[in-house]
Amino acid sequence: MTADKPVTSQELSDICLSCGMCCEGTLYSHIPLKPEEIAKAEGRGWKIDEIGNGETGFLSPCHALSGACCTIYGDRPSVCGAYSCRVLRRVKNGRIAVEEGQSIIAKATSLRDQLRQYVPAGTTLFDFRRKAADWVDNWQQLSKAERKELAPAMLLITELTNLLDKEVLWITDNARSPEPSMMSDKDGDRVA
Repeated sequence: MTADKPVTSQELSDICLSCGMCCEGTLYSHIPLKPEEIAKAEGRGWKIDEIGNGETGFLSPCHALSGACCTIYGDRPSVCGAYSCRVLRRVKNGRIAVEEGQSIIAKATSLRDQLRQYVPAGTTLFDFRRKAADWVDNWQQLSKAERKELAPAMLLITELTNLLDKEVLWITDNARSPEPSMMSDKDGDRVA
């Protein structure tokens, strides 16, 4: 379904504020910073590290996130200001209706929230989803009790990851952070 009417900035904002997965550790493991943003982040008391691939930044969840709302929105890192998930881009460009975008995000956040009960304290959903790959690789070596305990989480991880890959993310789930290709004004359709 495509949009029949122009989308408002408030509708886009509402979709974004109903989610927050790009900032809270579900989609990405870290937030990269430009060199000129590091001093400001350190001044806020954020722990800044080398995060791989020559990038510097901080681990998710973002320190400035409150619920799904950015508390430093007007002064957020540049990667945050430039990023839009596929759902937001597709709604903005009329590829899907606002209601369809809201429905996709509602499903994703529902799965995320259900999955949280299985995530150990101090572990992000991004890292927990990565750990699931080890469980799959070693499934037969796990005891029957371990498999029984992990099975509900594995089902949720699979459903959430499939939804994120199909509808929300721009790239494969190998990405640890938002990438420049996610910042262009493309319409949000996947290129094979």
